[in-house]
Amino acid sequence: MSDTQEAAANPAADTGTGGNFAPGAKSNPMTPEALIADFAAKIIEAGRGSVTSILDRGLWCAKADEKLNQGEQKKLVAVLPIDQSTFSRFAQIGKNLHRLNAIKDQLMASYSTIYIIATMEDAEFEAAMKVEGLISPGDEALQDRGVARGLPQSFADQGDRGRGGQCGRGGR
Repeated sequence: MSDTQEAAANPAADTGTGGNFAPGAKSNPMTPEALIADFAAKIIEAGRGSVTSILDRGLWCAKADEKLNQGEQKKLVAVLPIDQSTFSRFAQIGKNLHRLNAIKDQLMASYSTIYIIATMEDAEFEAAMKVEGLISPGDEALQDRGVARGLPQSFADQGDRGRGGQCGRGGR
């Protein structure tokens, strides 16, 4: 079972790292540096380009976003193969796993597309799900939504692969 499936099946469960504790060891708090290293390892490992890995990376970015203060987040992003903006987009994906897991089999392995879907208002999401084929990155209406959310106009053409093929920042 992937991390995202476990989180969806039991949203109250802590699937590791959370709460400044080592996984499974609730009485032994982790130092901020160890917590950052643990999140970094999980986020990097989850970056393999499939829908499941995008959702897993989103889960870990959301957990890190929730648990780390701004300074600790900067340290974390400094060791990741993604920049702060991409980290924030993955965190939004992770915060909306309840919605995304329900349509996982329809999603393409495009974090930009998944981010747009994750950040849609409920009414917009429900309307979009009624339109066959809307959740692919080549859809013009979806691309317009992405541009409105700060993504470059060409994100659909890039397919999230123009930056190293693993939804990360180029050159790393």
